[in-house]
Amino acid sequence: MSSVARHAPPPTHDTGPFVSLAEWDRDWSRRDEDYELVDGHPLVTPSEAYPHVEAASLLTVQLIPILTPGLIVLPHFDVRIGGSDLRPTIRCPDLVVARRVLRATDRRFDASHVLLVAEVLSSSTERTDVRDKRAEYATAGIPHYLLVDVRNQPTVQHLADPHDGDYRSEASGPSVTLRLDRHDITIRAEDLVL
Repeated sequence: MSSVARHAPPPTHDTGPFVSLAEWDRDWSRRDEDYELVDGHPLVTPSEAYPHVEAASLLTVQLIPILTPGLIVLPHFDVRIGGSDLRPTIRCPDLVVARRVLRATDRRFDASHVLLVAEVLSSSTERTDVRDKRAEYATAGIPHYLLVDVRNQPTVQHLADPHDGDYRSEASGPSVTLRLDRHDITIRAEDLVL
């Protein structure tokens, strides 16, 4: 793994309505469209193509049997990654691995309980996933960020060791190995495409 240069902080999203955490929970998070909340502003997230959804599903299936009972793997589940209740940021990664701390009524994880987030790249989300979410997840202290690209030559990128708004180490290629809660896990990109 090599050291990486610090990336620019994510841009401030100051267009559209401003939404508090209470308003998000009461209304926006329950709408039919998919939204993420960035610095208090709801942003529509695009629908994904079949290969994108398939890769996230196959990664979920791969991780479930190898994790300890105290962990859970969830696709498309909200994570609060920062901000105050008045200017919160809530992202919905393609996959979340977190500690089993939620009650049945909870609608999201706090980043402090999340061990890994994964995003499957697509042309409509690549800039956000590679730049904005990288900085947000690192700033929130999420230990592992996995980027999966199945569009051409399948590859995976593992970012780890968050510090000062970025990840200090990364590995990428057709496969990566990461240590997650006492487990060495090898993720092979070819296993995420049928």
